[in-house]
Amino acid sequence: MSGRLHSRRFVSPLSHCLAAVLGTAAIATGCGAPLESESADVPTGSTNSGLTTSYIDLVAGDSHTCALAANGQAYCWGTGANGELGAGKTTVSNSGIPVSGRERFKSLTAGLHHVCGVSDSGTFCWGKNDAGQLGTGDYADRNAPSTVTGGHSFTGLRAGAAITCALDGSEPWCWGDRAGSSPDPVPAKEKESSPDPVPARERMSSPDPVPARTSSPDPVPARGFGSLRVGRSHVCGLGVDGGLFCFGDNERGQIAWGLSSPDPVPAFIGVWGPDSNGVMPDIRTFALGAAHSCATAVENGKSVTKCWGDGKRGQLGNGSYPVDPSGRVTVSGNVAYVSLVTGENHTCGLASNGDVWCWGSNEYGQLGDGTSVDRSANPVRTKGPAFQALAAGRAHTCGIATDGQVYCWGRNNELQLGIGSGQAANVPTKVSIKN
Repeated sequence: MSGRLHSRRFVSPLSHCLAAVLGTAAIATGCGAPLESESADVPTGSTNSGLTTSYIDLVAGDSHTCALAANGQAYCWGTGANGELGAGKTTVSNSGIPVSGRERFKSLTAGLHHVCGVSDSGTFCWGKNDAGQLGTGDYADRNAPSTVTGGHSFTGLRAGAAITCALDGSEPWCWGDRAGSSPDPVPAKEKESSPDPVPARERMSSPDPVPARTSSPDPVPARGFGSLRVGRSHVCGLGVDGGLFCFGDNERGQIAWGLSSPDPVPAFIGVWGPDSNGVMPDIRTFALGAAHSCATAVENGKSVTKCWGDGKRGQLGNGSYPVDPSGRVTVSGNVAYVSLVTGENHTCGLASNGDVWCWGSNEYGQLGDGTSVDRSANPVRTKGPAFQALAAGRAHTCGIATDGQVYCWGRNNELQLGIGSGQAANVPTKVSIKN
């Protein structure tokens, strides 16, 4: 693993010590345990709590949603104008239909208009590919699972708007639009001030390792990443030895507000490191939205959830709607979240008892509390059954209940809820899946 700075190569290892490995019953007894084991690999926008029932994974994009059955068969629903449903054709479905092909997946991840999955035979993607986010070496859309080039044994697969990232061992690789889906180039002044500029529309149609920024105030750990998350246009990862590191767009402080770095930040930099006593944060779970980030950590023996970045829709959960971006603020309430998911402008947390709490935008009912009040800056409890996994799309939310059934709520203009109609739902509503 190289620590040199390249124009497109970046190696930045991460990992940390955990008392428990999320998503499994395994207990870590020392440092170096990953946040999530390979068997519990969970995609961007979703979380898995050791499911043993019908569906074991759930992911959501803008206009589509996919679930993974225990036998490895993936099912998708919604609008597949770019092939997002993976059915072998562009189609629309108001209920779950099987993804074509013989692949049996272990995990899935979804971007705005694409899906990727890991199976025993490799990594596959399908859907929109205008920025190379499928990793197939070209920019042609795919309506069925297609092999990601390079022959890597990827784990920790995560997708953002038009970008996909994964771990090869502990080394992060990304492909697609490295600076998000914005068509606007980085202003020349920002380009010139960057020590290693990455053009805003740089596209990579095959996996490429991400460079480590050697000028980071926090040294990049030597032992690699334990896990990654991808927002609309920023990426964060946990170090094996602790600390949160991020790169990408920072226009709303979603990496770190007040950061004296170019925007977009061209390579991983430390954004949540040791405290004044040199103690690394014990981060248990984290999630990235369009322009905000959230993480749950244990501080002084107590679980605390903090969010930062854009909060004008209440997505930071601290009771306010700040016009200006914010540094880390503590989410209201005393709920110890075992996992977090984020949509474009809303956030949800899953408690250990199966309760779901959400905050932020709610114009489509994506908070699931039975109202369509435009927004809530404090967590509200989602109605419905106890859940064991969550996924958040752009403006909808889904969950796997403890009985293994899938429920969705929120925006449904493109049938992404899979409930048999095109009406939005402000409470969890059972999804129809054609097994």
